[in-house]
Amino acid sequence: MNCFEAATRSLEKALADSDEDHINVWWVSSHLYQSGGTEEETSRVLQAYEHWFTEVMDPLVREGKIIWMTFDEMTEIYLKWEKARQRYESRFDAQDTKIDHEFWKRYIDPDDPQFYVYFAVNVNDYYDPDLCAETLNRLLDIYTKYGVRADFYFTGPVLKALVETHPEVIERIKDENMGINYHIRPSHPACDSSISQAYYKGKCRRIQDLSYEEKVDLLEKFESFALVTEGYSPDKKDFCSTYREGEVGGYDYVKEVFGVAPVISGLNTRDEDLKRAELEVLRRKGLRMYIASHTGGTNPMNPFEVSYGLLERPSDFGFPFASKLKEASYDGEKIAEIFFKSAPSGYERPLFGGILVHDYDFFKKSWLRTPLMGEENYYTEEERERRFQAYEEMVRAVLSRAGVKVITGEDFVEMYEKYLAATG
Repeated sequence: MNCFEAATRSLEKALADSDEDHINVWWVSSHLYQSGGTEEETSRVLQAYEHWFTEVMDPLVREGKIIWMTFDEMTEIYLKWEKARQRYESRFDAQDTKIDHEFWKRYIDPDDPQFYVYFAVNVNDYYDPDLCAETLNRLLDIYTKYGVRADFYFTGPVLKALVETHPEVIERIKDENMGINYHIRPSHPACDSSISQAYYKGKCRRIQDLSYEEKVDLLEKFESFALVTEGYSPDKKDFCSTYREGEVGGYDYVKEVFGVAPVISGLNTRDEDLKRAELEVLRRKGLRMYIASHTGGTNPMNPFEVSYGLLERPSDFGFPFASKLKEASYDGEKIAEIFFKSAPSGYERPLFGGILVHDYDFFKKSWLRTPLMGEENYYTEEERERRFQAYEEMVRAVLSRAGVKVITGEDFVEMYEKYLAATG
């Protein structure tokens, strides 16, 4: 089954499960900018998209079963729908309190900015630790120049590679008090898009065949011991994910290296049991928050949402930096303008927006394709410099906007504690 067939099945199920008393949202996301393909490959993908839209989506639009909308348009409709209801049915018991600017200024933050902004850095690339370290140093130069903290997300394998080759970068991240967070990528078994089996109790087992308790037991091992990455590539469908018992790794390793428990974790699974098991393991180890959605989905009335015993990182708007480079013609100020234009309107509380970069965004087209591709996967020095310049211009432009305050996940946890104190 290819991705379009999977998307069609997902949409059909969403339509079958829709509730006429609620606003029903189904969304599809693509990351063509990370494909790293040739013009011919990209053209072929776009043709496949056009065929899918024509054959699957267009008939549903004509029948009135679906309506195309952007996230901000959905938000506007949601707010109108919300006001028409007699009471607000929160997804979580803790969200009965509606938050407005008056509440925020009194109990949460006297600054009451219009926008809270995250600068997030996903550090994944253990194939090229030298280029990764160089990129992190350039980003740190920018953050310290403008006096802001960024949220760094480390996988166990990339952190190990950096500790072994460029420990000075890790020390600099500590010294400059950046936000420390966790992330998982293949061949971690909770990345169900690429791995379906892992070593468990003496043999390779399919993750889907394990009970919930067995999944927790398995993931506890992968968050305690070093992930084996040797021999993995995206085209190896029979790869058995495993770990080195006795060698610290995963969440525990990030915690050990930085001396603090990573605050936030990203996820890479759509499997409900696998997600719940992974978050249970991480919560026990000290995690406070997870990324439920990169963009949109945060409660308009109250950003303090809790699920799986963890805070959800708020995200009202935002995007990956690299996805807007061509649209903005490498103009950082234009990227910042696009960022703020994507913010929803009508909220009675501060908005939360995030701009994400990956380490490899500044030196190659796709980190996972490195074993499959050659030098053509790497950007030229000129291209790399253009990207750094655009990023710094964007950071400067974001900070020059009135009503902006940069925060990390650690800051949001402190806000949540103030919220709990105010609401009892």
